[in-house]
This record gives sequence, structure tokens and C-alpha cells, in this order.
Amino acid sequence: MSLPRLPLDPQIDDGAGFMFSLKMRLREISRFFNGAADQVDANTTSLAGKVNRAGDTMTGGLNLVSPSTSATEANSDNSTKIATTAWVRSAMATIAAAAGFAFNPASTGYIKFPSWLGGWVVQWGITLSSSGGDVSVAYPISFPSGPLAAVAMVPSSAVGWIATLNTLGVSNMALGVYSGAGARQAANAYWLVWGS
Repeated sequence: MSLPRLPLDPQIDDGAGFMFSLKMRLREISRFFNGAADQVDANTTSLAGKVNRAGDTMTGGLNLVSPSTSATEANSDNSTKIATTAWVRSAMATIAAAAGFAFNPASTGYIKFPSWLGGWVVQWGITLSSSGGDVSVAYPISFPSGPLAAVAMVPSSAVGWIATLNTLGVSNMALGVYSGAGARQAANAYWLVWGS
């Protein structure tokens, strides 16, 4: 049921009809508010007694408002309960791990693909070289077979800074950092290495 709209600028007659006109306008206002109260009562009554305690059921659709919350069930729960964001994330992580994926999103991290996707491993990080420009980088995880390639760079506003790859191993690599003038220097070096 929709409520009738009240006129924005109601006309009240002057003179002898003034009291009658005022009475009619007040009657319209009363009907409006009574209709609103009836509508609120109808909505409240339609919800009353539907769900009183755990285990009760409700007929009809359920519209949740944000932010609605629910208990997070165990991953082994195979019921028809509402799935929370936490449950979905946990389930997806379990599925990814079971499929052979591994992921560490840290500033020095990796992603490992399952064997059915070639067993590829991609690793990245940032490291600070010594004052002599050399640095040994230990990967977050060792490569099963070995690295295929690597790249490194020095994030500097100075022109010409470079990072060179000196050695590339299964569990670590060695970098050299040079300034624009060609001297070995202490600086941060970003690196990315991949293989299987």
C-alpha cells in the first residue's frame, strides 16, 4: 500500500468556510499519519514471529543490509548456511593449496604454480647491498630445478645506477650495485627471478 501525497501548498478558505477548510486539511494530515502508522504496523506484524531463535525457519526472501554479519563456519561445514567472506577466502586458500599453488605476497615473496602448470616459481624482493656494492640474496624458497632468468634494478633518481647479476643459484643469487660513475655502491636493489 502506498501512502497518498499531501499537497505542498494546501489552500484554506477565508471567511465563513475557514474552520471547515482547516478541519478538512487536518483530517487529511491525520489520514496520512494514520496510514503511515498502519503501514509500519503491517510491516512489523509481517516480520513478527518469523525468526525467534536459532533453528527457526523463515518463509519468503531475506534481504540483508550492509554490513550484515554471520558466524564463520568451519571449512568442513557442508550445510546450506550463509557463507561469510572469511569462509570463502579460507575455502579458496584450501583449494589453491590442494591444487599445488603457494603464495607469499610480502615485499620479498613468491608465487609457486602447481606441477600441472609446469611447476613455475616466480620470486621477487628488495635488498640493500654492502658499501662495496655486493649483495647475496637468499630466495624466500628454493627452486625445485633451478632458476631460468633474473632481472635486477636500482631505484635511484641518479642517472646510470645499475644492478648486475653475478651468480644465479637454486637458493640464492649474487648482485653487484654500481653508481652512474661506475663505482660499486651501497644501495637498494629490486630483483625478480623465475624458474621451475
